[in-house]
Amino acid sequence: IIQLAEGNPQYDGMGTTVNVLMRYMNKVIIANIGDSRSYLFKNGKLRQLTTDHTLAEELRSAGKVPEEFSPEHSSNHILTRALGTKKDVEIDFQEIALESGDIYFLCTDGVNKHMEDKELEETFNRHYLHLRRIREEIIDTVFGRGATDNLSFIIVRF
Repeated sequence: IIQLAEGNPQYDGMGTTVNVLMRYMNKVIIANIGDSRSYLFKNGKLRQLTTDHTLAEELRSAGKVPEEFSPEHSSNHILTRALGTKKDVEIDFQEIALESGDIYFLCTDGVNKHMEDKELEETFNRHYLHLRRIREEIIDTVFGRGATDNLSFIIVRF
């Protein structure tokens, strides 16, 4: 990414988010940079595992702004970490014990701009046994609300 940007002025400042899930023996390893998210759905609850690397999240964590910003607020879209913007970038890692029946949901911000975590949780609860239905409902909801960004996600059940 850096090499491509260095050789092409139109790509100056280009970067991307990364969200990785890997199973290793009896663990799940999550790695992320940027504002793509990882969630765990377990026992009827959806829990965000990753922290967005955005200006809004840094300001919230520092207690400098209210907890809630509207999804359209400009600081929600300013990445503080992305792959390709500089040679050394900090990557967040975590390990989670693998348990049968756990569902992991990894998505770009195109999903969470249009669906609140509570809505996602309700969708997972409604269709827990049918991952295809979860996928269809998320796509229909996001596109029905005007999908202003890319829409990428993956659902993994162990």
